[in-house]
Amino acid sequence: MRDCLVFADSKVEGFNFYSATTLYALLKKRYGCVLRDSSPSAFSKLLPNIGTRVHTQFGNGYWVKFVGEWI
Repeated sequence: MRDCLVFADSKVEGFNFYSATTLYALLKKRYGCVLRDSSPSAFSKLLPNIGTRVHTQFGNGYWVKFVGEWI
């Protein structure tokens, strides 16, 4: 996952704020065969080990920048 995403600790220019559900949907759309056996629940449990989670009034999210081609 680190090959296609870069995580930031806080708001940095060029980074966007995404929830775990949104990240899962974007990655599944782009790399569906990789996430075929992974559920959204399992994916959300993996994220805190990789990036810094930010808690907001709307839930947890991550500051992320996609690397490579994202069409």
